[in-house]
Amino acid sequence: MIPYSEEKLLNSISYLANEHKKVSGKNLYKTPLLKYLALFYYKILKETGEPPFRANFLAMEKGPVHEEVYIGIDENLIGNGEFKVLEDSWHIFPYKSKKNKYIESVKYDLDYFSDLEIEVMDELIKEFATNYKNVENLIEATHKLEPWIKAWEARGNKKMNIITDDNIFDPESDSNSPAYQHYKTFKVLSEAETNSTSVW
Repeated sequence: MIPYSEEKLLNSISYLANEHKKVSGKNLYKTPLLKYLALFYYKILKETGEPPFRANFLAMEKGPVHEEVYIGIDENLIGNGEFKVLEDSWHIFPYKSKKNKYIESVKYDLDYFSDLEIEVMDELIKEFATNYKNVENLIEATHKLEPWIKAWEARGNKKMNIITDDNIFDPESDSNSPAYQHYKTFKVLSEAETNSTSVW
């Protein structure tokens, strides 16, 4: 339903890592990457009614988490040469060290993206990579996303909850929005595609 979904996801990761390091001079670690992806995803969905790539987001304490990317980075199971998942460590106590994974861009192809998608990624880098508190600010920004707010509030005693894309729109205030109308059509077609490819 979303053409080149995997390619767009992987190339967005590489591009964001490259631009983040270019602007901030620092590596793009897993936590800020996951926040960039969530902000990018929901910004495009809200403006166009269609996300830039397929994703399953979970509401966790520090904001939305792209489930496949989260697991893929930890297990080194993501990427087709667009980037490397590397690891550094630093000492927090005399005999203990903390390890953190980060993305090193290798290559990316912006031909997969619309002008709007590139513009949104560049705006995110400009807003957050230039601030020394970029991680805290990214987390705070994702905490303002309505899909995360509703999923987190409804989690009960769980440490995480599934995020529903529907909540990016308000059926009343967005009722006449072209993006919301497109999203409703997109959702029906996506569900039909999923059902037609299900194996029982």
